Amino acid sequence: MKEDIGMSSVMNHSWVVVLIGTLAGSWSAVRAEDSLEAIAKRLEEVGSKLKSMSATQIVEVQSESADFKMVSHTSGKYEYMRKGDTTMWRLESETTSVSTVAGKDVKMEQKMTMVCDGKFNYTVSEMMGQKTAMKSAIQKNITSVAGKGFFETLRKDNTLKLLPEDKADGKAAYVIEAVPKSKGPEMSISRTHYFMLKESGIVAKTVMFDAQGKPMTTVLMTNLKINPEIPGERFVFKAPEGVQLMDTDAMKNRHKQAPEKKP
Repeated sequence: MKEDIGMSSVMNHSWVVVLIGTLAGSWSAVRAEDSLEAIAKRLEEVGSKLKSMSATQIVEVQSESADFKMVSHTSGKYEYMRKGDTTMWRLESETTSVSTVAGKDVKMEQKMTMVCDGKFNYTVSEMMGQKTAMKSAIQKNITSVAGKGFFETLRKDNTLKLLPEDKADGKAAYVIEAVPKSKGPEMSISRTHYFMLKESGIVAKTVMFDAQGKPMTTVLMTNLKINPEIPGERFVFKAPEGVQLMDTDAMKNRHKQAPEKKP
């Protein structure tokens, strides 16, 4: 009887070991499937299939230091289109901000149109009755959709980490944290959370944190439309009549080439 009980105990123990091993193997497989590298690849794949999208973009900013405070609200129409490896987008927005300096509030209103034609970024800004137009080369391959090279570009200046899944605009999303490799001044961004929709690779929510770890800027994409028909001319920049287009890159180059003045 004792031998039977002993044999039974050994068999039960062996079965438990096998079960734990099986579960551990399954858990490892799941973890491997849901690793940051696998998810990044998956998001870039679904994002690359997206031909176009439109949304309402809302930006909330709250920044505060010892003697300064600024709160702003921006709302506008965002449009995106991809043709091959060329990414184009357009944003038309209006911003209302209130800055508090030395106890005094200063309210500002601004209208802005930003256009990216795949080669250059153009910005037309209207504030206090004055319009300005600027042109600059595209510096980074970071857009509102995870396409080819999205994470490679993000990794150049940031350390990435996969956070627990969440929702954005009511849809399931992966959450990626990006922490800058180099630390900036006090008001710089300490980390950014990207909420990326599983089904489309769209960055539906972005939260930027200040040096103290407090949320500073939140960008939301709502009223999302997937693959809508968008006329190509929406991504062709046209400077407003009477407004001179300033090429910021050319201005920087001229400044670098200018001879230094001798004292």
